Amino acid sequence: MEHIYIRYFIHAKNGRQKETMGEQNLKLKRKLVIQSFLPLFILIFIKYSDYRMISGICHFIRSLMQGEFSVINRIWNHPYLGPFAVTIASLACSLYSITAMCQFKSMQMSGFVDAGEKVVIEEEITDSGITFFMTFVLPLLLDDVETLKGFIIFTGILGLVIRLMWTTHLYYQNPILTLLGYRIYKFHFINPVIDGCKDKTMIAVCKTGIAEEKIVKWKYISDDVCLMYNKN
Repeated sequence: MEHIYIRYFIHAKNGRQKETMGEQNLKLKRKLVIQSFLPLFILIFIKYSDYRMISGICHFIRSLMQGEFSVINRIWNHPYLGPFAVTIASLACSLYSITAMCQFKSMQMSGFVDAGEKVVIEEEITDSGITFFMTFVLPLLLDDVETLKGFIIFTGILGLVIRLMWTTHLYYQNPILTLLGYRIYKFHFINPVIDGCKDKTMIAVCKTGIAEEKIVKWKYISDDVCLMYNKN
């Protein structure tokens, strides 16, 4: 079962309460994976859309309204069928990705751990967005998806990339996060409430920078990745 919020399991240890990491926030993780490909879907839509498609659609609808149902058989040989299908698919995926991006933003309003913890920043990761774009988005954009064979190959590769992101922590290398001003840090807790996390390197996705001298609030996603910000 997927959870919007994190579950924690409390147990006593030497008279002090400690917490262990709860279940993965799969819904939040999925939103990050989906929105990663928004630039790809938008660029594909721009690449294959053509104003002449609108004229063709109007002609198709007008023919149907006039009872010329034979036009349905003719569309399978129409030269704009492939680009039209790709345009519609990329538009739908773009809208879905934008929805996921908005939902990701709304899911940052609650469910954070506030236990007086502080962190040490080991490294700020500054090139993750551009690396992801150049490695995954740009090669897919160069593929020809107008033909059935090309579309099947493109879909297969995209599916493999999404699966790779899901089974690893590559989803935090998100170009949309970079464009929205998020910052990525490697860090470890100074005074963790989580068992075994004192010297463990984790990844923080932050809307603003993190000040080490201030207390942090955080929300676990998956694979040692969490959302984090400084408590005011």
